[in-house]
Amino acid sequence: MLYIEVPLKESPVQLSKDTEYILLEPVEQKPVAWGAFENKMGLVLAEREWNDSFRVWDILVWEKYQRRGLGSKLMGTARNYTTNAIVRRLVVETQSSNYPAISLSLNYGF
Repeated sequence: MLYIEVPLKESPVQLSKDTEYILLEPVEQKPVAWGAFENKMGLVLAEREWNDSFRVWDILVWEKYQRRGLGSKLMGTARNYTTNAIVRRLVVETQSSNYPAISLSLNYGF
């Protein structure tokens, strides 16, 4: 298995609920996104909620970059943000049939 090392950075554009991007539909406040944007490899979309929780709405890794550690790096970036931003908890949920997402969540202690 080939692991890739890519620098993640915060989204270069200000995201809002009006942004034409399907992942933003459930977001109520100001979302935060990190990802490997230049090569369109993947991203994580999250939001701080009213009760000082930080909710990961989506982790997306394009198919040709899957199984290389990018999803783990994205989740780690969201987790590190919660540590630095001092939030009460990190919330992640997924479909019960999404085994890769369940495995990733379990690896991070969910």
